[in-house]
Amino acid sequence: GEVRVAGCDVSTNLIELKRRVAFVPDDPPLFDDLTVGKHLDFIARVYRVENHRESALQWLRRFDLETKIDAAVSSLSRGMRQKLAVIAALTTRPQVLLLDEPLTGLDPPGIRQLLQVMVEFARDGGTVVVSSHLLAVIAEICDQVWMMQAGQVRYHGTIAELNSRFPQARSLEEAFFAATSG
Repeated sequence: GEVRVAGCDVSTNLIELKRRVAFVPDDPPLFDDLTVGKHLDFIARVYRVENHRESALQWLRRFDLETKIDAAVSSLSRGMRQKLAVIAALTTRPQVLLLDEPLTGLDPPGIRQLLQVMVEFARDGGTVVVSSHLLAVIAEICDQVWMMQAGQVRYHGTIAELNSRFPQARSLEEAFFAATSG
């Protein structure tokens, strides 16, 4: 068979795949010896992103990190590191954004901003896949969900289908427990 992600054949074009898909892990590895600005410059060079500075500055402003552009990455708090990893991913201009527990360490304004960015990214034609245990927080932005337990998919479908299948569930968390209890 053939697997395509963002229109890219994963078996023949891994470099292009990496340019189209950005992944932000739960505890993102960053280049601690660089400043925030140099970190973003380096990522842009690796991914061959032309004219990235204006976009990077806009993302830094949006996530309230503009004043940290000359700060060492090693001096950033956990939440700031998470924001920088997201900004680095967005700077590569991907088509698909994979986020594993992206809200970890973020303050309430940072959470709100990241949720809004995810919604806008999807609205603009991108795909966002979020892995999170914070069901109440992400429920507002999901249009499809995969509920997993012990590595097994217990439910996959749209939010409307989920509500139809588990009408007694008043929240995404209650639907999760309904889907995984049997």
